[in-house]
Amino acid sequence: MSSLRLVKTCQDEIQNVAPGARWREALYQYLRHPDRYHDAIIHTSEEGFTTVYDGYPKSTVHLLILPDQRIKTPQQLDRSGEFGTSFLRRVHKYAGWLIGELHKQEHLRELVFKIGIHAVPSMEPFHVHVISTDMRSNRIKHKKHWNSFTTPFFVQLTQVEDILEHDGNLHSILSRESHLRDDLLCSACGRNFGSRFTKLMRHVTICSQRGKLAVKRKAESAEGADTQGKHRRLCG
Repeated sequence: MSSLRLVKTCQDEIQNVAPGARWREALYQYLRHPDRYHDAIIHTSEEGFTTVYDGYPKSTVHLLILPDQRIKTPQQLDRSGEFGTSFLRRVHKYAGWLIGELHKQEHLRELVFKIGIHAVPSMEPFHVHVISTDMRSNRIKHKKHWNSFTTPFFVQLTQVEDILEHDGNLHSILSRESHLRDDLLCSACGRNFGSRFTKLMRHVTICSQRGKLAVKRKAESAEGADTQGKHRRLCG
């Protein structure tokens, strides 16, 4: 039995930040006024990591971990500072635990998850995405939404740790913003759709490689902590 309450998917109604909150700073509301957003907050760890639903999910399950409201952006992380590699490893360990708990819920058991950040986030404070890899949601409205999670603009947390350890900071990932303009590629078979967003979305629902990719990822996940299972309950 999962220690989390039943986790919603993108098919369900998800509580969002109240209208009027400044968009870029909206996530602070969950941390400053948790009593107002009880339905949106999934879990808070002993060391204060808060997990919430992404209000505009880009996949069947899309969660955000808010580790510490004192960090606004990834560029504030510093290898030798309070928010360095050891801090990221604690976040990563928590994210792995979270995925394990998600997989205890019957309707989420077959989902594959990945953990990472956006190179140039649109919102504060610093947050980590835990998102299923099926990318099936009617909240994906345009090219930027798709490329935000399927190109190097989305930096896997293991990569973030490696870059921080090597460079001492995350300034280098700012250049990845250019990947938002990349051609649209099917995340399963790699077919290139250029800028034809509608055709990509139609293809995603029928791509014959998606099931094979899910099985491959399930096998790979047995050796690592980032992803597990294959998708079953889809949205959109």
